[in-house]
Amino acid sequence: MKILKILIIICFFTSQLQAQYQLLDSLKLVLETTKDDTTKCFLLTRITDMLDPKESEPFNEQLLQLTEKKSIIPGKLQNTFHKYLAVAKNNLALLAQSQGDQQKAMALYNSALKICEDIHNQDILALTYNNMGVLFAEQGNTKQALLCYEKALKIYEHINEKLGVAYSIFYIANVYRNTGDIQNALLNYSKSLKVFEELGDKKTAANTLNNIGAVHAMQGDYTMALEYYTKAFVIQKEIKSGIGMSNSYNNMAFVHNKQGNVEKAIEYLDKSLELRIASGEKKGIALAYLNIGSVYRDKGDTKKALEYFNESLKIREEAGDKHGISQSLNSIGRIYFKQKKYKEALAAYLRSKEISLELGYPENIKKAAQLLNEAYKATNNYTAALENYELYITMRDSINNLDNKKASIRSQLNYEYEKKAAADSVKVAEEKKLTTLQLKQEENQRYFLYIGLGLTIVFGGIMFNRFRITKKQKSIIEEQKFVVEKQKELVEEKQKEILDSIRYAKRIQQSLLPSEKYIERIFKNRG
Repeated sequence: MKILKILIIICFFTSQLQAQYQLLDSLKLVLETTKDDTTKCFLLTRITDMLDPKESEPFNEQLLQLTEKKSIIPGKLQNTFHKYLAVAKNNLALLAQSQGDQQKAMALYNSALKICEDIHNQDILALTYNNMGVLFAEQGNTKQALLCYEKALKIYEHINEKLGVAYSIFYIANVYRNTGDIQNALLNYSKSLKVFEELGDKKTAANTLNNIGAVHAMQGDYTMALEYYTKAFVIQKEIKSGIGMSNSYNNMAFVHNKQGNVEKAIEYLDKSLELRIASGEKKGIALAYLNIGSVYRDKGDTKKALEYFNESLKIREEAGDKHGISQSLNSIGRIYFKQKKYKEALAAYLRSKEISLELGYPENIKKAAQLLNEAYKATNNYTAALENYELYITMRDSINNLDNKKASIRSQLNYEYEKKAAADSVKVAEEKKLTTLQLKQEENQRYFLYIGLGLTIVFGGIMFNRFRITKKQKSIIEEQKFVVEKQKELVEEKQKEILDSIRYAKRIQQSLLPSEKYIERIFKNRG
């Protein structure tokens, strides 16, 4: 009963408070007051879901300590605490992952997997598979990443967890995007975006919009890319997601730089870096350094650009981010190439190409091959230049082919159509609801009018009947009054006659009877 009361309080706060930080404060307040351990676990899990990895660290540690202590106590709640222990390990793995400690993250994920398998908990098992998939993708193990996502998807479909299905589809779309399968990437992004919007998961909806924007940017459609990046930023600002806003600032800066708006690009990148440093998310900091360096390179400040690129490479190597390492090496090689340091440039490009081929990412391979073609031509190695040019063309065409272009357009049209259809259906439903309400009101008005009219007729009939009865009663009363008066007159007349008769009889009697004096005189004579 106590848990139920606490959850009711949480639901009340959720419905009443619009801003996320207010809800967060409310959850923290309830956490401080509750004594129930399972409720504490629920609240800690909810709070960590709402925070970025670094901000959630103290709450994760609290959840870990509580669940490690309680999960060893036998009882009906033991499996519940094991489940929350698996959640805590997932959260701490995400933190380690964001800080570049992939080995620690993988160990925590494997521990969480074992717990879920032991207690036969399906939803956290699927969550762990998705998180492991992201880690494998960062390591460049695309095959293993896809396998994890598909396992998670199968579990979520089995337990009918709609949001989990959407997350799995989103991650699968990321794999398709990175491997150059634009059609399947956009198809899966659109599927997941629809569910995220339906369920009100604004944070992941914004991430999906960012990724769709990235697909358009890959194809050189910067106008469409900026449109999606801006949509994502508006949502992330609304929900106060620091990392999300940083991603969007970074993406918008990339487009502005491509379009020649250098000052705007630098402004956005500075904001992105500031947010990344505040969050302590190394992968994001490295990306911000890379993009700031790109802007300075385009401005001609190669010295400053190289400083940022090297800083980016250092962080990515520490984090084991192969995809990022490839990007940073390409950028460093371009600076050396511009400085005519061809040997250093070729070394950076070749290492980038090797990593990109290992990852199997067409965009990375395309970029490395393009840069190698230029470097080999500059050193008069035309055979190697031609070989890399052919590889560049192959990768470019795989990304920018007509089918992929059509898929992008079709995906955009489908998204806009579904949004409009949803809006129209809501509008039609509202209009139908309004029309139904109006008809109901009119029906009620007619109903009450008929009732009023009926009551008037009935009341009028009653009044008329009462009037008729009253009139009849009056007539009867008047007749009765007349009869009574007549009877009274008759009685009085009879009474008078009787009295007269009595008086007349008395006189007769008196005339026949002797008088008292006469009698008295007789008695005296006899005596």
